[in-house]
Amino acid sequence: MPQHYTTRELQLLKEIDRSEDLLNIAWGILNRIPQPIEIVCGPISTGGKGSIEANMSYLNEWISELQKKGHNVFSQIPFEDPMHKMIKLFKTKGYPNWILNDFYLPIFKSGLIKKFNFIPGWQSSTGACWEYGQAQKIGIEVAFLS
Repeated sequence: MPQHYTTRELQLLKEIDRSEDLLNIAWGILNRIPQPIEIVCGPISTGGKGSIEANMSYLNEWISELQKKGHNVFSQIPFEDPMHKMIKLFKTKGYPNWILNDFYLPIFKSGLIKKFNFIPGWQSSTGACWEYGQAQKIGIEVAFLS
C-alpha cells in the first residue's frame, strides 16, 4: 500500500467518477503527510518510456527511492487509474488539461508541496513541463534527480 494512504481511500479511488472527488481524497492524504512534502515529476501519459505502465513503474521507482531515504513524498500513482477512467468517461479529446488545472494546480497553490523532484526524461512530458512552469510561478523548490 502506498505510504500515507488508507485502505478506504484506495477503495474510494476505484469507485469515484468525479474530478472533485479526486481532489477531496488528495487533501486527506496530504494533510497526513509530515512536512516538508515533496512530489516526483515526470512522464506518465506523454513522453518517457513509451507507455503509461512503463512510465508509472519508473516514476514509482523514484518515489520509493526517495521515501527510503526519508523524504515525505506524495505519490500521485494511485490517482492515475481513476484519472484515466474519467478521461474515457468525459470523452476528453487531446491532452486532459483538466487534470492539471482542477487537480494538481490547487494542490500546488495550497503550499503543502514544498519541493518538485524531476526525474530523467521529464522534458518529454507535457504535464511535467507544465509542473516545472508552475514551480517557477509559485516559487516551489525544484530538484533534478539523476
